Amino acid sequence: MSGDTRPVIVTERGWPMHFVGAAACTFRRNTLLRCGENAVVVSSVGNYRPPSLNGDSCEIGVRAFYETLALRVHRDGPYLEGDPDQRIEFESPGILGLDPAVDTYADMAANIMHDRVVEEVSARLLAGELVSPIAGAASGTTELQACT
Repeated sequence: MSGDTRPVIVTERGWPMHFVGAAACTFRRNTLLRCGENAVVVSSVGNYRPPSLNGDSCEIGVRAFYETLALRVHRDGPYLEGDPDQRIEFESPGILGLDPAVDTYADMAANIMHDRVVEEVSARLLAGELVSPIAGAASGTTELQACT
């Protein structure tokens, strides 16, 4: 498949995306990647400190204090949101088992993990290896033509 000559537009967004307990995570990243009519959200959460544990950190999955997902996108009113039921596989690590209560650099390592997934998915979008049209949007609208 031929690649896209337009750049991938990367938008860092300030809200958590995919974990039901994300409000209690002190580490949250939500990055929207757009290229032409394709879009993907890379979502990372971690450093989970639920109120029931009085501020202590705990795992969000099996041996995971941090998690990164790549998700296909759907329109939710004016927003483009990731669909947790439409995951996109990637090669980069997506699970980090560093306990933030023990490892001072766990959040920094989680940022690096997130950035590597963003780089990988962006490269796949540019190469035409990943087609992920925005669900619920009419093709050819101005909003879909973000990469110019």
